[in-house]
Amino acid sequence: MLLGDMVYYDKCGGIHQGVFPFSEPYDQGLGLIVSNIMTYEYHGDDIFWAWILDENGNRIDISLDYLRLVVI
Repeated sequence: MLLGDMVYYDKCGGIHQGVFPFSEPYDQGLGLIVSNIMTYEYHGDDIFWAWILDENGNRIDISLDYLRLVVI
């Protein structure tokens, strides 16, 4: 995934599904990656994330675990 890619985001999916059971409707939808992929270290693991712009124009910081690339 790169800057400018269209993605489907779903915070109810991904590897953290059992830990963070989000249920708000804005926690899934289409977005556009508007930053470079960034990383931070968390308990010895590297977490990759990016800023996305959602369908309503909101900027969301989100782990790549919750993103799927949309191929048109």
